[in-house]
Amino acid sequence: ILDGRPFFPLGCFSGRLSAEDIAQYKKGPFNFFMPYNTVAKEEMDRYHDAGLMVVPCVMHKVHGLRYSVTSVHKTEAESHAWFRKYVSEVGRHPALLAWFLVDEVPLAFVPNIAGVNDLLEDIDPDHPTWAVTDKPHHVRALLPCFDVVGMDPYPIGNRGRSMDVSVCSGWAHMAKEGMFGLRPMWHVPQAFNWGWYRKEDLGKDGVRMPTRQEIANMSWQGIAGGANG
Repeated sequence: ILDGRPFFPLGCFSGRLSAEDIAQYKKGPFNFFMPYNTVAKEEMDRYHDAGLMVVPCVMHKVHGLRYSVTSVHKTEAESHAWFRKYVSEVGRHPALLAWFLVDEVPLAFVPNIAGVNDLLEDIDPDHPTWAVTDKPHHVRALLPCFDVVGMDPYPIGNRGRSMDVSVCSGWAHMAKEGMFGLRPMWHVPQAFNWGWYRKEDLGKDGVRMPTRQEIANMSWQGIAGGANG
């Protein structure tokens, strides 16, 4: 529920969007996007003017995080001070939809993330935190870290091999069971070529973009599995 009305988040992960990018993006059905970075108030203004909601990525601001990203904060005090300042700057912006707090992190970081999740609940109770994981069996252990969870199975052309696409609904059901069916799920269907991520694989046999039919199939599996976005 957004401003008292039903809202189904539909968007993409992205970098920063230029004005030209936003114009192209708005040609699609999207109503939000998740940039892999924090977003300044001036950027929020541009997205709001375009009718887009935003989910800033703040996971790299969690203290001590060492994984696919490196935290800029070594202590909890440093990290929490940054979150308090950032929320004071953009937390009431009408373009803000949620906070992206977890992306496939090892369970060793649960205490760090849980502390930030508790802080955000305290200082900004109106916006949920979103966690994405590629390990459905980790969802229950991650419960202290999120309000909304998402699964990101990317089965098409991973290292040239394609998994059975039924993994998309399978992971959705496992995630729902892991959090006792009590929290929303914003799942992440594959909409990219693995060769964009692993340049050495680009152009190899079996490494490809999912077809339109496969993207639709994976998306509807997530919805059938209980996705709210």
